Amino acid sequence: NGVFLVQVMINLRYSHNAAAWWYYYMAHPSLSEAERQGLWYGDTCQEFGWDSGDRVHPEQFACLLDGYTLARSSCVTRRLPNRRCGYDVVVSAPKSVSVAALCWDDPEGRDVIQQAFRESLVTAASICERLAKRQSSAASRVATGNVATAIFVHHASRYGDPHLHGHLVTGNVTRWRDRWA
Repeated sequence: NGVFLVQVMINLRYSHNAAAWWYYYMAHPSLSEAERQGLWYGDTCQEFGWDSGDRVHPEQFACLLDGYTLARSSCVTRRLPNRRCGYDVVVSAPKSVSVAALCWDDPEGRDVIQQAFRESLVTAASICERLAKRQSSAASRVATGNVATAIFVHHASRYGDPHLHGHLVTGNVTRWRDRWA
């Protein structure tokens, strides 16, 4: 087993539309069943009622984006009409890695590359969790170090060509001083 060092591109997106994000990750017809099956990551998952490493279920994902636990208790202190429902850290492999991971005629080689990519997504989710902050006033942010992240791995671009990329979707909620922030 060798070590893969690959430069990836990372983009950050956010949304105000929880329903649109839910539809894209859970029900969009362009996604395969495997691409819809994300995994949870993060210490805050237990606060929501699931464990890190569990499969992402549609009702759980909706709760995270809407800012509620499964028991429907609110995780959001202020419900503004333009509230950001979450953040999406998109990690994209270079085209050469995507083609090797998805089109190589050696199934074992494809599996090794895909597994290395999935492991890199978990590492990226861990870094995002450590960097999580909440805004404590208009001018300052406080480190919380916890978020719940749904990790999705996709295999194609919007145009259908091979494009290995992952989405680290976090809800716009975190815990600070034993309360939601």
